Amino acid sequence: MMNPDQGPRYSPERDKAIQVLRGLGLTETESETYFTALQTCSDEPLSSYKLAQIMGRDPANVAKTLGALVRLQAMTVVQDKPRLYLPTDPATFTERVLRRLQHHGREAVELLQTFQSPQPEGVTLSLASSNQVLDKARELLTGCQQHATIFGSKESLRELGAELEELGEQSDRTVRVLSPVPMISDNVDITVFSPVSDLATLTAQEFLQVVVDDRAWLSAVLDDEGGQAPCGWWGDHSPIASVLGGTLTLAWQAGHSPLPAAEPEPEVEVEAEVELEPESEPEESAPEPVSELVSEPVPEPVPEPTPEPEPVAEEVTEEEMDFEEGITFLMRHEDRKAKEEGER
Repeated sequence: MMNPDQGPRYSPERDKAIQVLRGLGLTETESETYFTALQTCSDEPLSSYKLAQIMGRDPANVAKTLGALVRLQAMTVVQDKPRLYLPTDPATFTERVLRRLQHHGREAVELLQTFQSPQPEGVTLSLASSNQVLDKARELLTGCQQHATIFGSKESLRELGAELEELGEQSDRTVRVLSPVPMISDNVDITVFSPVSDLATLTAQEFLQVVVDDRAWLSAVLDDEGGQAPCGWWGDHSPIASVLGGTLTLAWQAGHSPLPAAEPEPEVEVEAEVELEPESEPEESAPEPVSELVSEPVPEPVPEPTPEPEPVAEEVTEEEMDFEEGITFLMRHEDRKAKEEGER
């Protein structure tokens, strides 16, 4: 056990630990008590009186603080008489605190939304972080009634994959996704944007654009290192939605399918079986009679003169006929002209 005089009271590490514990919901006194118990109770339980001596505090006040830490599951009572305590393991304690905060956070949202006034239509609102962007995108997709168009980086589309598939399973909803990389889905119409477009310059950063029913829109760059400036914007019942939706639809139509078109299988020609008729044996022909040899010489036949072929009249096409008639008409015209001049 640590000597009371050896306990570090003011150090940068201690101050940082106290700050972290206060961020988890503990008060400053609760944070100091839990931190001191972690440093002191290394191998055996500790009483409130002993812990008060180490901290230099009033024993009654330390006992009350330990009771509060027990209710917060930061300390555990291991013995009643005398009452002894042990600090909860930091990993276990932190996990319990986070679960409790998440539960209270959901209750707070459900309760406070009932008192929230309707948001103004057509007003552009900012999104401060990537988590806010993704949460708002999921909310917009959940409220989709007809069609949704999404353009985003690979990681942002994967974050919304479950919501896109669930929305695409509904027969009266249309989901179009414009992706920088090929993706496969049975319920979502996906195209990969054309490599010749300027959209290829966006593949180096995480981004997301969503348009739902030409009514609601969202546009963001998922970058949490941008400082205090918003990383995205969104709006409802705004003309920006129809303009952005039309642009994304044109880009989606200009993209190409993520899968190559299936080539038709070649038809296999089945040759019909032809029944072969049995070959018939050739009939034996009767031997021709051999003519008797003649000793007299046979006169050679005199070749008859071949008649000369008659000249074939060449076929004259209509163009040639028109040409010849034209020449004839000109020649007759010249003769008539000369004759008239001679008579004069």
